[in-house]
Amino acid sequence: RAAAPPPRGALPERLLRFRRARAATRPAVEKTNDEASDDETETETNTARDAAVDGFVAALSAAVERRVALSVVEKNVFTVGRKTTNDDTDAAFIGVLFSGGVDSMLLAALAHRHVPNGRAVDLINVCFDGGNSPDRAAALDGVAELEALFPSRAWRLVRVDADVAEADAAASRLASLLTPARTVMDRNIGAALWFAARGEGWLEKKAEERLVRVPYASRARVLLLGQGADEQCAGYSRHRVLFRRGGNPLPGLSGLSSTRDWEALGDAVRLDVRRLWRRNMGRDDRLVSDRGREARFPFLDEGVAARLLATPLCDVADLSENQGGDKLLIRAAASRLGMHRAAARAKRAIQFGSRVSKRFDVRAFGSARAARGAGASSTGSAPES
Repeated sequence: RAAAPPPRGALPERLLRFRRARAATRPAVEKTNDEASDDETETETNTARDAAVDGFVAALSAAVERRVALSVVEKNVFTVGRKTTNDDTDAAFIGVLFSGGVDSMLLAALAHRHVPNGRAVDLINVCFDGGNSPDRAAALDGVAELEALFPSRAWRLVRVDADVAEADAAASRLASLLTPARTVMDRNIGAALWFAARGEGWLEKKAEERLVRVPYASRARVLLLGQGADEQCAGYSRHRVLFRRGGNPLPGLSGLSSTRDWEALGDAVRLDVRRLWRRNMGRDDRLVSDRGREARFPFLDEGVAARLLATPLCDVADLSENQGGDKLLIRAAASRLGMHRAAARAKRAIQFGSRVSKRFDVRAFGSARAARGAGASSTGSAPES
């Protein structure tokens, strides 16, 4: 059984403030594009990165185990009082908010290690575009990859189909849950999370040599969510901008000729983590709790945070190129577990992957392009989530 985390008073100041040691921020030796490294240096680098990946997987696995273990102990009370098509003996008591992206794939794979044999895991995916969203396509590929790697587990892809009319009908309820947040982006994220946390959708099952849709409502009282992964591992586009412009977010004002500013990236990551609680966590917890479920966040486990802080930032993310390198450590961990397709999948925020933002924009302006032209896109000035 996973050890309990240390009490808050026992945590080091660096972890409380999410402050990375300077030696773990900038690479000891920073290569230029035209500089070839000798074999010995390359071997040492690869060995250190392999150790970083192993340590991160172990820490995140322990975090998932800690959150699953409590669920196992209390599984007899894990019902939500809804009518479902599954028998009590077959009910999943753990769910994963599942976009098919690398974060949710990693959580699902690690949950497989700790959920008792014979119990299903619900993978809950929300779509606002008639089943045709990028996240739905990624989820279908993701569950296929999980089934191939872990065939002994019953993976249930719960397809939750919603639309903006339903969100409009629940507008006052959503507004109360989102308060004090009130941006367009918060509304879009909130609608996607709230309908996903409902867990009511359909499964695809084989019946008489054909696939049929079977209504399904998840009984999982605990949902694993990937919040904190992007903030700690430089998963946002703004992280690349700050890194490549010498810490200055405005174009043409780079302060470094090398266009690499590890201190600026470290500061941006630290700022995102320290304001995560105020910007996102209260909102997301209220949205999930309103559905009678408990949200748990393994990426925000103290052991995971400590492991990430002890890992050189260049092994956590490398944003030197125009694309790729974001969440380098998380992607390497997914590859280590055999999920190579998931490791290569581009990040999409839930409001875009589920297409809730597009549907709201199309309704208001006729098309997403017209919304962008009017300056009313849901990206606005709100923080990324």
